[in-house]
Parts: sequence; structure tokens; C-alpha cells
Amino acid sequence: MKKLILNIFLAIAIFLGMMMATGVMQKQLLPVLKLKKELTKTAKTDQGEATNDTLSAEEISPPDSVSLMLQKIEANREEIATKLAALREKEKEISQREQKVEEELAQLRGLKDELSGTTSSQTSKLAKAFQAMDAGQAAKIAGNLDDRTLTDLLLQIRERNAAKILAALDPSRAARIYKQLSSKSLQASSQ
Repeated sequence: MKKLILNIFLAIAIFLGMMMATGVMQKQLLPVLKLKKELTKTAKTDQGEATNDTLSAEEISPPDSVSLMLQKIEANREEIATKLAALREKEKEISQREQKVEEELAQLRGLKDELSGTTSSQTSKLAKAFQAMDAGQAAKIAGNLDDRTLTDLLLQIRERNAAKILAALDPSRAARIYKQLSSKSLQASSQ
């Protein structure tokens, strides 16, 4: 019986040594230590000795490798917490920048609408003047206007006058203006 108990203790000691060498945590060691304690208690009972049901501090305390691992884990937690705080700060900063960009974009849209309204009123005045002119005179003036202004202007005058002005322009420019008129007409009809 004594030889059997010694063999069991030897097996447990080897097992514990292997566990400590691989860095197994205290939670995993505790059941093994309890088993060792029970076997010791059984052996002592067989020998007629009194038993103590509590584990000693040496049996419960984690080995050095486990303590080291716990320290590393705690250090990693602190590092992660620091990085998380920095990440949240960056998210706030990005959110504030996005909000600022949205505000500036809204201002630009407002300015664009305001400018568009001003341009439209100016183009309307020019269209009235072109409407009153002879087509030949209007074509001479149209030759000095940029394509966008001319296109907007031609959309606001009678088709007959617009056709006469286009006919008086350089053929390549007239074709370009005609394409712009067509695309704007399609856009206006789809809205």
C-alpha cells in the first residue's frame, strides 16, 4: 500500500512539474493540488494520523511562471486600455472634423444657390436683350460669350432666334453648344 501511494505521489509530482513548466494557471493547478491533499489525507488516515482539510499556502500559491504570466496579462490590459482611450479620442476628433466639413459644405451649397440665383437673373436680362436684337448682331455677341453662359442664354430665348444664332456661329462651336442644349433639355424634362 505504501509503495502504491509513493508511486501515486511520484506521478503527481511529475504531472505538476510538467504543468508548471508549460505555465498552466492556478485555476488548473488547484484541482490537482486538492487531489494530492486527498491522497495525502487517505495515506495519513491509513497510517492512523490526524488529517487537515485545508491546503497550505505553498500548495495554493501559483508558481513563478504563472505569476509572471498574470503580470504580463495585466500589463497587456493596461496597454489595451490606453490604446482604447486614444482610439476613442481619435474617434471624437474625426467626428468633430466631419461635423465641421458638413457645416462648410452646407455653407458652400448656400453660396452656390445664391450665386446660381444671381447668374440666372443676369442671364434672364441678357436673354431679353438678345430677344430684342437682330439675329446677326446677337450671333456676333454670342461669339464672345463662354459656352455655359451662351447655353443658358439660348435656353431662355425663342427657338427660332436660338437657331439663327447657332447658325451664325462657327460650326464646331455650334455643335458643342447644341450638345449642351440637348443634355440640359433632357435634364429639365426628367425633373
